[in-house]
Amino acid sequence: ELLDQIDATAESLKEAIKFVEEVKVEVAKVEKQVTERMAVVESELARVESELLTVEAQLDGDFKRDYFRLVAARGEDAMAELEANSCGGCYQTLTTQLLDRLNGGVPVNCPGCGRLLYQTNSRTLS
Repeated sequence: ELLDQIDATAESLKEAIKFVEEVKVEVAKVEKQVTERMAVVESELARVESELLTVEAQLDGDFKRDYFRLVAARGEDAMAELEANSCGGCYQTLTTQLLDRLNGGVPVNCPGCGRLLYQTNSRTLS
């Protein structure tokens, strides 16, 4: 009986070793895919950061100071897109006066959350 158990365990061990080898091959494939994707993402990030620095250099006056203060304080939550006449960050509906100022190219902060609001070029106010 013990010899039969040893044989069964040896067979299970062989199957387990085979399974581990298959998993190692699969892990290597996934690691390669992740490495390739990471290279693409890093190059895209570098491009976007370069564009950001170029655009930030074009800012002027008090707006530049306020922009950098807001970005330093809030990071990626410093700005929000205008969505259907509402702040894209907190969804507070903006007054007509604020919408007109934003449409006129004047920097506008959301009265609810303080984010700097922006709108895409294709957006038209309703």
